[in-house]
Amino acid sequence: MVSEQVKSILKYAPTILIVGFVLATSYSLSRMTWLLVEGDGAVAQAISTSRAPLKPATVESFYGRELAGWGLFGALKAEKKTSSSKVQVKAPDTRLQLTLKGVYVAPIEAQSSAIIADKRNAKRYLLGEKIPGGVTLHEVQSQLVILKRGMKYETLRFSEPNLKAIKKSKPRVSSMPRRRPSSANRGIVKDIRSGKINSVQDVLNDYGANPAEQFAAVLLEAGMEPTQDGGEAGLKVGASAPKDILKTVGLRPGDIVRSVNGFPVNELEGDDALLREILTSAHAKIVIQRGSRRFTVNYPLPQG
Repeated sequence: MVSEQVKSILKYAPTILIVGFVLATSYSLSRMTWLLVEGDGAVAQAISTSRAPLKPATVESFYGRELAGWGLFGALKAEKKTSSSKVQVKAPDTRLQLTLKGVYVAPIEAQSSAIIADKRNAKRYLLGEKIPGGVTLHEVQSQLVILKRGMKYETLRFSEPNLKAIKKSKPRVSSMPRRRPSSANRGIVKDIRSGKINSVQDVLNDYGANPAEQFAAVLLEAGMEPTQDGGEAGLKVGASAPKDILKTVGLRPGDIVRSVNGFPVNELEGDDALLREILTSAHAKIVIQRGSRRFTVNYPLPQG
């Protein structure tokens, strides 16, 4: 029998085990940042998204406070080398009141994207999409983007303070203070149950120093396994997944997480800009497959 205290603690588990783990596993391990969130409010009723009729499904409500542990600015992936025959355009700095928040330079140029903020509203744009101010996104580079206005071009760069923030981000993570004994001898699921983890900051203090290694261990502990069932990438809930937490989350062994906010799990790999777009949205819409059925669960992502 799970105590009321443990049930209360497990309210934090859905987002930790679903949103955090899905995004984290999909993140390039070499550039991983500790991404953990806590939900706030009721989870929406599941909605059918498959071709066949589905039965509604619900997940228990859960509560929380904040989103933490991710850097915001800067180039997020090394730019793919382009051929010398690529046409260089004349593009003076734009006068538009826009802020470049993040870029993703994809191996296939047409799949590159950027997060651009108009005042306080940040949004991810693909090449060719319209941006406030009468321009479209024409090109994405590692430190800037090229905007197109009619037959003319403009450059939007990362601001200097933001670039400085990038250089400081790695030492800050690697020197993360650890208030408790080494997490290697414990486990995040155990710490959630025992109450040692009560906030995002607790997680960052205890598990944020070596994120790549910690995430691999956490995934294994949570029983989430990469899968290609049906030729489609996903994260499968394995038999070793904690039963009490699965019950709280509303998942069962064999369930497969297929996508987040409409993006397949495999498309999230290395796409830092896309991950940040999801984190800055109001909800994370996660598609789960159970047997031949699929349903969608909305997890709230409070912004402060």
